[in-house]
Amino acid sequence: MTDPSNWFVLKNFKCPAAGCTNKEGYSWNCPAHGSQYYINGLGKIRCGNGCYENICQVPWTCPHSFHNGGNNTGSDLESMVFSLSLNVTLMREAGAQWTSALITELGRQYAR
Repeated sequence: MTDPSNWFVLKNFKCPAAGCTNKEGYSWNCPAHGSQYYINGLGKIRCGNGCYENICQVPWTCPHSFHNGGNNTGSDLESMVFSLSLNVTLMREAGAQWTSALITELGRQYAR
């Protein structure tokens, strides 16, 4: 069992922007600092330099043409959970309790 407050590097993660059809996984970095993003089971995302916010508030941009040259796009619950479901390595490393806590929290965040 992994505590939901544990942090994991957000890597090999499909773009969760609503409507983006890119299926490639990326290691995501903070646009303000260029440092890696970390995610926890409490629905928080942070970078190595201290940026910290709810996952639902993060704008996403991958190299796909969907983003029209770098426009940040928000995610929705379905897109985010789909991206998580494709990242089997993260879910295996984090464990079922952590993943369940994250999905529950994402439901709360996106319902606002």
